[in-house]
Formats: sequence, C-alpha cells, structure tokens
Amino acid sequence: MISTWTSEQGAFRARAFLPLAACFVLLSLAAPAQTNRVFVFGAVADVQYAERDTQPPRRYREAPGRLASAVGDWAGDQPDFVVQLGDLIDGYPGNEPDSRRDFTNMLARFAPLSCPRIDVAGNHCLLAGHE
Repeated sequence: MISTWTSEQGAFRARAFLPLAACFVLLSLAAPAQTNRVFVFGAVADVQYAERDTQPPRRYREAPGRLASAVGDWAGDQPDFVVQLGDLIDGYPGNEPDSRRDFTNMLARFAPLSCPRIDVAGNHCLLAGHE
C-alpha cells in the first residue's frame, strides 16, 4: 500500500527534491551490489499546522488528522524510513513559544513509527527556534 498526503496546492517544491535525491543516493550506495534490494519509505512536506482558521487553500487545523492518517498507513506498511521535508508547522512570526509548542505537538504524531525519521527544516519550522 502506498500512502501519500499532499497539500491543497499539490506543489512539489524544488527545495524538497535535493534531500530526497540524497536519500536515494545514500541508500543505493549502502545496498550490496549483488542484490536487488527494494526499500519502502514515506515522505511528507508542507503540513503547515497552526491554530488558525482556514485560509484557502490552507486548512491549518486539519493538518494533525491528515498527518496522523498518513503515519497510521506507514506504520502498517513498515517503511525503512520516513522523510519529513519541512514546514511541519506554519508558525507564528515573533512568537517562538507558540511555534515551538505546535512543532513539538506535530513531531509527536510520528511516535507510532518504529523506523528512522529524517527531518528537513523548512523556513516555517525555523519560527520554532534553531535548536
């Protein structure tokens, strides 16, 4: 089963391509040359959760449920890894504590997964601080 979650915009941004391509290269180098190993992974980008009213095309408060649905599908598929490609939150400029609260809340939604997670910080994620 393949599970995806995309934003209403459906845009795949160029900044997301490079980390994903690097993952493919690293995995191909790590696999023994004599095998045809297949791997399974999950990818999510631009979840952009915030405690805000809907501003089409963004439906901020629906983001946790959509992410939980994807994580539930991935947990059943047992992927080798999951890549979170940034902008997990929308954030609040000038309000690092609330941005950090939302970021921590959204990261916790990955807890059902037993596989490694690769996080790429998006510009909105940086509103939660640089730690």
